[in-house]
Amino acid sequence: MTDRAELLEIIEKAAREGVTELDLSGEGITEIPECIGQLTNLQYLNLDDNQITEIPECIGQLTNLQYLNLKRNKITNIPEYIVQLTNLQYLNLGRNKITNIPECIDQLTNLQQLDLSDN
Repeated sequence: MTDRAELLEIIEKAAREGVTELDLSGEGITEIPECIGQLTNLQYLNLDDNQITEIPECIGQLTNLQYLNLKRNKITNIPEYIVQLTNLQYLNLGRNKITNIPECIDQLTNLQQLDLSDN
């Protein structure tokens, strides 16, 4: 389990190194910190199996992101700013608590795989 200070340190180090992949699955994360928006080179982000309840607006800054896995969290809403992820090819929001899908999701024109199962 990663505490907030550790998480911020991981993200800051990833930003300095310009990483393209980040796996934070199963870390007990309850919220995605705003500073994750600094990871502009990120192409792969795995946040599977955490306790995240919402997708923050800063996610929209990850314009190079191609793979986003938020499976097995507690997310209730897909925000409209998700469409800023114009390079997104894979989006997994399965096993959350989502009750509706925004119409704007069809603006993700590069999306090849969308998983909304078990919501």
